[in-house]
Amino acid sequence: MDQILTIDTSGSSIRIALANTRGLINHKSVPSKQASKKALFLIDEVLRDSNVSIRELDCIGIVSGPGSFTGLRVGIGIAQGLSMAHQIPLVGVSILELLAKTASKLVGSDHFLVALKARESEVYIGAYKVCSHSIDLIGNESVLNFIEGSDAIPELSLSEWVGVGNGWQHKIQLENKLGISIDDVFVDIDYNIEDLIELSYQNKKEDKAESSAILLPNYVKEELDYS
Repeated sequence: MDQILTIDTSGSSIRIALANTRGLINHKSVPSKQASKKALFLIDEVLRDSNVSIRELDCIGIVSGPGSFTGLRVGIGIAQGLSMAHQIPLVGVSILELLAKTASKLVGSDHFLVALKARESEVYIGAYKVCSHSIDLIGNESVLNFIEGSDAIPELSLSEWVGVGNGWQHKIQLENKLGISIDDVFVDIDYNIEDLIELSYQNKKEDKAESSAILLPNYVKEELDYS
C-alpha cells in the first residue's frame, strides 16, 4: 500500500502529514518560526508515532509555491535531502492548484481563477479547469501587476469563472486588468491537509514525480520575495 509524506512550510504554520491509499494516518502542525529545525523534528515524530520507517515511503509531496522565498526554500531543501538520502520520489504541488481543488469541492463549477496576494500591487494568478480525475492548468501560473506590465496571462474566453483566493480582495483591479467580470468570489478559502495528500497522490499517479535535483521552488516571478 503506497505511503506518502507531505510537507508544507509555505505559510504561517508547518504542516506535516503521513497517509496511505486508505487516507490520513497522522499529521502535526506548529507555527513556522525556526522552520528548518521544527520541520525535521515533526517529520521524525509523525513517522515514529505511526510506526513507519522513512524507507517505507513511496513518495514525498511538497508544497512548492508560489509564496515566501524562505518558507519554500526550507521545505524543498528538507524534501530534497530526504529524497536523495533514501531514493524517494518527490512531487511538487502548487498552492494555486491546491486552492482550485479545494474550491471544486465547495462550489458548483469547474473553472477557477485563483489569485493570491504577492507583494505591493501584485498577485500570483492561475486559471484551472477541474475535472473528476484531473486539474488542468490553462496557460501558465503568472504574476499580475495592477500598475505595470505583467507576465503572460492566459486568454480567459470563458465567462463563468469563479474567483478564489485572497488576491480577490482587489476584485475591481483584477477584473479591469483581466478584462472580465466575475460574480462568484471566495476570498477566505484555504486548503487543508487532505487536499494536499489527495493532490500529491494524483500527481504521483500521473507520473509527475521528479528527482531531488530537478524539483525547485515555484517562485513564479523573477524578482523574489525574501520575507
